[in-house]
Amino acid sequence: MSEELRRTVRIVNRLGMHARAATSLSEVASRFDAEVRLEKDGQAARSTSVIELLLLCGQAGSEVDVVTRGPEAEQALRAVTELIADRFGEGQ
Repeated sequence: MSEELRRTVRIVNRLGMHARAATSLSEVASRFDAEVRLEKDGQAARSTSVIELLLLCGQAGSEVDVVTRGPEAEQALRAVTELIADRFGEGQ
């Protein structure tokens, strides 16, 4: 079984985890041979579920853990955390 990788990030875009941001995260995560989930306050959301992501993350300023596991866990972790840091490409 592969090791889990984890990094804490802050949702920094102005609108927080809204539908387009959650869809972008799901699309990026799906490019990798890795399980990707976000965790916050003891709850978890699979990257494959936009609804779970929306319910978990919410508003701007929220801190979440990005957790990955699998053959491409490092690449998936890097891509997802970069997407979040880049404000999901929103510029604000």
